[in-house]
Amino acid sequence: MQNKISPSIWTMLKTQFSRLKYWNIFIFIKMSIWEIYYWLISRRSQIKYLFAIDDLNNEVKSEDETLFYSPAPFLFLRQSFNFIKKEIKGKIFIDAGCGAGRVLLHAMDYPFSKIYGVDMSKYLTDIAQDNVNKYRKCRKKQMPEVEVIQSDILKFKIPDEPLVLFLFDPFNDEITEKFIDKLVKENKKEIHVIYLSPHKKEMFKSKGFKTICSKANKYGRGFVVMNKK
Repeated sequence: MQNKISPSIWTMLKTQFSRLKYWNIFIFIKMSIWEIYYWLISRRSQIKYLFAIDDLNNEVKSEDETLFYSPAPFLFLRQSFNFIKKEIKGKIFIDAGCGAGRVLLHAMDYPFSKIYGVDMSKYLTDIAQDNVNKYRKCRKKQMPEVEVIQSDILKFKIPDEPLVLFLFDPFNDEITEKFIDKLVKENKKEIHVIYLSPHKKEMFKSKGFKTICSKANKYGRGFVVMNKK
């Protein structure tokens, strides 16, 4: 029987080549090297980052409510987390729209006090929880507590503690604006925001957030790091 390439591999390849039009060849190669490196690690530990997008069809209600699923590039995760590495210890981490948990696993290697992953999709949060369990087992070291929650982000109770918020532009304009209002209302402590594909960064700026690092290109790809004290 002829071997077939799995949907996960096809997804990775298509996702990588779709990024070529947004980046110069040097950055594209760096991104691809990190994606392949972590894909090999995930294969050994049976962690599932990628899958056929059709698997989500049953949970899609409308194009207005659900955006295309694409995992955060590892290159930008490393760069953005390392930029605030000295600010992380003891803080809460929240991944708003955590998907299958790629960012949660990356965050587990940093000294956060607790990690939350929030997503509306039961399919994705089930995968994320399984990935967290497998990663903790294979790493065999002390890691922060991780809580994966299936919830509308607007119903999630934001801890009133110093925190780092991660977003990969997961919401439409209306939900993003409501979420930022909720964030500044429920949390009065220092907040760092790591925002990939920061198309709505002006909404954060209008609420008092300041950009402290920007590696976004003219297409709105890349990331910014913002904070509010």
